[in-house]
Amino acid sequence: MADYVVVMYSGRIVEKGLAEEIFLHPAHPYTIGLMASKPVVGRKVDKLYSIPGKVPNPINMPNYCYFRDRCEMRCGEICDGEYPAMVQLSDTHFVSCYRFHEGVDVPEIDLSKLGIISLEGSGKDE
Repeated sequence: MADYVVVMYSGRIVEKGLAEEIFLHPAHPYTIGLMASKPVVGRKVDKLYSIPGKVPNPINMPNYCYFRDRCEMRCGEICDGEYPAMVQLSDTHFVSCYRFHEGVDVPEIDLSKLGIISLEGSGKDE
């Protein structure tokens, strides 16, 4: 098992940290979507969560966050700006998302309204 995990989206690191941090406390909306889309042993579901939208064209990548057009947790106009810098959440956990930048108004997100039933095992619903 890995001790350190790096989550990439379209060739860029969006989150990195110790495996326990990433799997128990995912921070980037893409990581949260990945965790929500995995099957859970012993739980029957009709349909797994699917991250909406399409991956950007790798030939013409935007200057803003590559995940922006698929993100269901956007922070408003700030997400239209330049690609977000990495933010340190702990000594070993980093995320590239405006949701964690100082001074950004982060809207409350009801994951069930996004079609995410549970992040069981992710630490988000515990």
